[in-house]
Amino acid sequence: MASPVDEIKERLSIEEVVGSYVKLERAGRNLKARCPFHHEKTASFFVSPDRGGFYCFGCGAKGDIFSFVSQIEGTDFKGALKTLAERAGIRLEKFRYENEQKDAKDRIFFACEEAAKFFEEKLSGNEEVQKYLLGRGLKKETIKNWRIGFAPDDWRSLRSRLTTRGFSDTELFSAGLIKRSEKGGEPFDVFRNRVIFPVFDSSGRVIAFSGRIMGQESETAPKYLNSPETEIFRKSRVLYGMQNAKHGIRERGFALLVEGQVDLVMSHQAGFKNAVASSGTALTEEHLDLLRRFSDNIMIAYDSDSAGERAALRAARLALQKGFAVKIAILSGKDPADMIAKNPSEFGTALKESVPVVRFVLERVLKEARTAREKSRAVREHVLPFVQDISSAIERAEWVKEIAGKLEVRDESVWEELKKLQNTTNRDSSTTNYSLPTTNLASGALRSLASILLWQEGLAENDRKINVKKIREEFGKELDAPSAEREALVFEAEARFSSSESLEKEVQHLIWRVEEEKIKKELSDSLDALTAAEKAKIGNVEKNKILSRIQKLSARVQEIKRSLAK
Repeated sequence: MASPVDEIKERLSIEEVVGSYVKLERAGRNLKARCPFHHEKTASFFVSPDRGGFYCFGCGAKGDIFSFVSQIEGTDFKGALKTLAERAGIRLEKFRYENEQKDAKDRIFFACEEAAKFFEEKLSGNEEVQKYLLGRGLKKETIKNWRIGFAPDDWRSLRSRLTTRGFSDTELFSAGLIKRSEKGGEPFDVFRNRVIFPVFDSSGRVIAFSGRIMGQESETAPKYLNSPETEIFRKSRVLYGMQNAKHGIRERGFALLVEGQVDLVMSHQAGFKNAVASSGTALTEEHLDLLRRFSDNIMIAYDSDSAGERAALRAARLALQKGFAVKIAILSGKDPADMIAKNPSEFGTALKESVPVVRFVLERVLKEARTAREKSRAVREHVLPFVQDISSAIERAEWVKEIAGKLEVRDESVWEELKKLQNTTNRDSSTTNYSLPTTNLASGALRSLASILLWQEGLAENDRKINVKKIREEFGKELDAPSAEREALVFEAEARFSSSESLEKEVQHLIWRVEEEKIKKELSDSLDALTAAEKAKIGNVEKNKILSRIQKLSARVQEIKRSLAK
């Protein structure tokens, strides 16, 4: 009987899976795209339908459909297996931890899942909390779909439930579900008397929780309480709602950032299914790396109070530095949840009327400043840093022109201030410099020849277009490459030469170029030897031998050039 992995690979092609995340273009027998795993302007990411794999010449990412989904969804192999099985229509048997050996990480997943079921059960039996949620505008279907629950006002009810299900205190500590006071004593539940919002990974598994207190917050009981970081939950890498938002982001062409769980759930309920929220932390570079896999455009709809605006502008600057286009939605004194509960269309209008972050800040400071001098100072201090963060030189020039027009000054004056700013601050780079994988191969021609040889050797003998045995015999170990780099070389050959109608001719040209490079090295050495001979006043016989060698090498270089020109 075939394994689920084999069945999935039979039903889903690499082209189909990767193509659902990135736009692929035909490149001979392969397909290419801009890499979803790093920021780049030209396509260096290749997919091979024949080999069922992918490779990026920029960052080195590679693998099959499982490793692709694992990397792009930010999940482990089991998460990728679950995602692809659902897509392929294959039913996976439920993991039964009582019958199978499971590692510690699996047990944390199981504990979180059981805790989510417990919280859901407690909500279903509590009319007061249900009434509160419905009063906030949430529908029963939404509560069910997002698995919202309730932690009772009891010190150890969750611990007792999970202990009877076979979980140890050590496992519950590892899952962030129980803790001890500073004085020690018996462990108790982390979440008590709180509405619970489960946090999911990209494949839909519960990995953490966020709890909103019922009643008044205090120093000892804050309004929101989030799970501590665990082996399966890193808040800087997780965006709340991402498991449901990724398709919406691709369809709408941008990610909608909101602050809280209720804002997020209400946004999805109102049809804004591209919304995500950070989980108990400010937006991070890792969050942005995750979002870039789906879109380079972000709209921020944080609370309209001063704290929300500061957080929005911090997030906007970070996103600009990472190469995103950023807009700000102006919410007129309300948060998204309240706007949607009262009038979803009002929230939709605010999104439609969103403005680029530079214009948002520019209009704000010009409105608050009274004199021309105050306006110039405010623009220099508050607006130009955002312009500086923009990676596109063309976009920066457009904003400089608009700012100059608003201030009624020459463009050159704004450029001068921007230049001063750049000289006094360290601008974060929005891109990372990547290079091709290193190899033992000495030259570009030798590398290309090795890549073609490895590619052709991997084909059936009848499908080969060159005499691989002859080339191996001629070059020997010169064409050997480390095993870790062979896959990259094969992809390189497929990308460059798979559509070639005269591969034998191209190989011959490469052989001549390899010879040419060797001869040029010999020529350089011979010229150095001649210089040394003249300085040492060696006899003419020895110098003539060196000159004769130089002439022969030069003649051969000319022959090769004529051959290459044909």
